[in-house]
Amino acid sequence: MDDFSYGEPVKRPEDIKKKEVDAFHPVCLTCGYDMRGGTTPGPRRCPECGQPFVYGEWERELRYVKQQIGETEEYLWWVPHAWKIAAVGIVVRLLELFMKDGGSGGYFFRTVAIICGAISFLMAINIQRVKRLPSWALPHLKRKPDYGGAFLGIGLGLALILSGIFLK
Repeated sequence: MDDFSYGEPVKRPEDIKKKEVDAFHPVCLTCGYDMRGGTTPGPRRCPECGQPFVYGEWERELRYVKQQIGETEEYLWWVPHAWKIAAVGIVVRLLELFMKDGGSGGYFFRTVAIICGAISFLMAINIQRVKRLPSWALPHLKRKPDYGGAFLGIGLGLALILSGIFLK
């Protein structure tokens, strides 16, 4: 019998790295210092800022942060789609300008453009939820924040709202 294994290895290096990235580890709740490696049981002090560290408080904060991460990821789904809604509003607004006949159809197009702008703005503003998370929790987000799409969605949404209100 030879020493070669024909099956999958039990622990591949990729799996170990992924597990390390996905696993939360204790950090100081005040400064974010990595508190792994402490040997004393019970309360101990953070070597960085001197605040007492109690593992029970960390676990309670971790449950809250995990819930916030889940909610933030759900809201971040909307952010990259905000500019697409704004693009629809811009097309509607341009249609209004090209079909200007002096009739009452302009109010319909203007209203649709304002609604698209408001939806786009509200979808893109969800990027601010990332700021609610502590800095040590940001690497654990599965969906990375799309700051460019958020900026575009907010800008176009506001432009649509303002143009619908002030430009006749």
